[in-house]
Amino acid sequence: MKLTVGDLFCGAGGFSEGFRQAGFDILWAIDCWEPALKTYEKNIPCKNIFLENLLEFDASQLEPVDVIIGSPPCQSFSLANRGGSGDIESGMKLVHCFFEIVNELKPQYWVMENVPNHLEQLLKPNDDEPGESYRFSNGEIEIPEVERLNSADFGTPQKRIRLFTGSYPKPTRTHIEAQKTAGEKLSTNGESNLQEWIPMKPILKNLGSPLVRSNKTTGKLITDPLYDLKIPQSRLTLHQMDLTLRDWEIESSRRAKENHSWYGRMIFPDNIDKPSRTITATSASSSRGTIVIPYTKNGSVHYRQPSVRECASLMGFPITYQFWGGSLSQDIRLVGNAVTPPVSYAIAKTILQKKKKNLKKSTFDLDFELSTPYDVRKYNRPLEKRFNIFRRFRHHIPGTKNHHCRVDLDNHFGIPSSHPFYEKKHLKKWSAVLYLGYAKKHQAFLVDIPLAIRIMKQIISLHPKLVELNLPITHFIKDVFKAFEGAIPDATSLQAIWAGKLEIDAVGPHEIVDKIGLLVKEHFDREVWRGMVINPNIFARKLTTKKRISEGSDLDDSLSGSIDSYSAGALLATAIVADIANKSSIWITANHNQFYKVTKWNEKSKRSSPKTFLIHEREIAESFR
Repeated sequence: MKLTVGDLFCGAGGFSEGFRQAGFDILWAIDCWEPALKTYEKNIPCKNIFLENLLEFDASQLEPVDVIIGSPPCQSFSLANRGGSGDIESGMKLVHCFFEIVNELKPQYWVMENVPNHLEQLLKPNDDEPGESYRFSNGEIEIPEVERLNSADFGTPQKRIRLFTGSYPKPTRTHIEAQKTAGEKLSTNGESNLQEWIPMKPILKNLGSPLVRSNKTTGKLITDPLYDLKIPQSRLTLHQMDLTLRDWEIESSRRAKENHSWYGRMIFPDNIDKPSRTITATSASSSRGTIVIPYTKNGSVHYRQPSVRECASLMGFPITYQFWGGSLSQDIRLVGNAVTPPVSYAIAKTILQKKKKNLKKSTFDLDFELSTPYDVRKYNRPLEKRFNIFRRFRHHIPGTKNHHCRVDLDNHFGIPSSHPFYEKKHLKKWSAVLYLGYAKKHQAFLVDIPLAIRIMKQIISLHPKLVELNLPITHFIKDVFKAFEGAIPDATSLQAIWAGKLEIDAVGPHEIVDKIGLLVKEHFDREVWRGMVINPNIFARKLTTKKRISEGSDLDDSLSGSIDSYSAGALLATAIVADIANKSSIWITANHNQFYKVTKWNEKSKRSSPKTFLIHEREIAESFR
């Protein structure tokens, strides 16, 4: 007799698919998202499927099973949501429901999957050590297994680390990261019969290019890159789609990967000779998480995102598996939220071995119903960037991510200055922001020119011969004004450039950040400035009373981190540049036919004569004489 399974929060069916392949009978499945249940029903043979919110579901409708599996929605726990906080309370309610059903049905085995951040929340109710128990009003659940499993270790061509908790025998990995040099054998750390991790390349090769329109009359067969099955090319769905990245998407993604303000460096594009990074539930095309695949066309290199079918194969789904989201975004969500079938299969296989049951060869239905096609062309991104006019900008000055200290150009804080030509405020205020500390122990402060001068003077005071540094500082200030005064658009036009609303030959915020970085490097990357670091607590009262704009949840009593001369120089330059954008009328006067005019600003709000405000280089330089 086959072992039976029930699936809570079944989603598109990845968890159940692994158990199906191992020969289990799926007796019931529950989810509250209709596209997920439709996808599940079309792919997984299941006796009872419930479209229900588990928080309101009568669990007496569920018959006992040998194994309960489930994956409460991970968005509540994910580190990728809201800086790692997520909606923990909401997520724990769903976990609580899972435990209540396990407690009521008392299966022989149960397995729950979620993101790694779930671990600390799972064990909070009784402060037990991992692997003990979870107590709640209706009982207590023993948790003998708490482990992080990497999907790549089980034959999935993706590095995807997830937390598995429950009562089940530990699965044995089948694959391992190659740790060898040319000519050497694979090092398996004593484990036998392990294969190398599966890279992206064979997936991309077997499925063929999604950019080439397939000839459905040739009878060509597509070989599944992971499973022993072939299907006619005409039955390969969700693959032919042009997700080529536009220039602005490439720029945004590359910068987020290679030069992110607080995360580490990532390669661009992705290395197809390794497993893919984690497939997510969004189809963002210009973010740090975007998977970028290079390809050559007409002798030049282009970049694209993977198709839905490629993402599904990278998750470990067979090519016969159909997704019924009805749109690109919904299908990506179905795929990215799933449990990878190879990991599920490994757990199911281990349970069979524990029960001394035979493992049958996996079978696949080749007469599957094709999912409804949709026109992917309408999902192609525009050639040029188009964003909300109030789009947020925040990026660090290159070279300032040191000593738990970072300097940003930011447009999110403060009251905008008056517009030179209209009786209106600018759309945004541009600011220099100083970040001290790290993660949940960080603090962020607005830094204006007077405070930036004070910080720099404190740095200079560390040098035994102050006069030797005053002259270099004045030269630096002169170069900042030379590079930016008259070259930076007014604050509103700069915002419009960033939002893609104004296409003129002028610098945008990223170009400003890069240029400040070059100037600071030229002036402060010298021996005379080395080792000059101050403790920010010197300015604690001034910083914390009026200037603090954000803070982490685990702050210490004092300011952490330190400010070095390089960061102090970046602060001073960024504060000057922000003031030029916010207040100076030089650029807008010289470019009165090009600056951005807000539609609702009519002639009645126009000033009779432009308001002029100059940032005086001499006054700033005099502070250091």
